[in-house]
Amino acid sequence: MDRISIAEAAFQLTLKDFEEAADRISDEIIETPLLPFECSDRKLMLKAECLQELGSFKIRAGANAIETADEKDLQNGVITASAGNFGQGVAKAAQNRGLPVHVIVPDTAAKVKVEALLDLGAKVTSVSFSEWWGVMMTRTSGLEGFFIHPVAELEVIIGNAGIGLEIASQCLDVDVIVVPVGGGRHDFRNSFGNEGSGKNTADYCL
Repeated sequence: MDRISIAEAAFQLTLKDFEEAADRISDEIIETPLLPFECSDRKLMLKAECLQELGSFKIRAGANAIETADEKDLQNGVITASAGNFGQGVAKAAQNRGLPVHVIVPDTAAKVKVEALLDLGAKVTSVSFSEWWGVMMTRTSGLEGFFIHPVAELEVIIGNAGIGLEIASQCLDVDVIVVPVGGGRHDFRNSFGNEGSGKNTADYCL
């Protein structure tokens, strides 16, 4: 699915899609708490996704993407391209299902991230950044297996959007959500889940 069709499909998602995904992966994630943060002039809460088993929200995406894949597509395992956290999320979800996983990382990836992938049983191939980016752009790795793109995958968006659902249920008067933005497009997914719940919030990205 190309980026345009993913965007079109994403805007057709409903609350039911997010709720079904949240239920689908409920055994693999925790509903992280909203923790109060002392602030003199407003109510401020922090969504503690760092409390997920791998310290990142990416397990949500990995679990949902694999759980919704056709069984035949998974016969040769799973492949992804990641510099770290997303690869760990996919590797953990694959490990939970007894599936082999191969993660292609750029040679600039942090050593601690690569070691974490290996600890999860992933096979890791390090390539130049340009080669890695080529895999990201073409979804072609030359390897056998089901490829899960870290950002251009509808089921990845749906899986991570559960965070927005949780925020909406945990803080009924939420009116602004501030999201740190990295390569994972967490802002986009969080916004979908939150809007799907019927909340009319302003989302700001840093």
